[in-house]
Amino acid sequence: AALSMPVQELGLATTIAAAVLHLGRTAEAATVWAVCEVGFDELSWTPDGEAGELYEAVRASLDDDALAAGRKEAVQMGMERGLAWVGQVARGED
Repeated sequence: AALSMPVQELGLATTIAAAVLHLGRTAEAATVWAVCEVGFDELSWTPDGEAGELYEAVRASLDDDALAAGRKEAVQMGMERGLAWVGQVARGED
């Protein structure tokens, strides 16, 4: 049960990454995606089904430079702070 809440948040964050990318906000999309990557790694969980497909599709749409910058920010934030930031992005607060 303790694992389900972060996994659900990461699934939602994956959707947010796709939405932000669709809006053309590539740098933010890369960071949101990287927060998901950090979280999935921390939980030793690989997204599957629709979430997994979306996660891979967003990854495939980002270039290496954007991913590198996003990963740097995500690692500095960590999963918890990163997910809080993703919420701010989704609400238009950042």
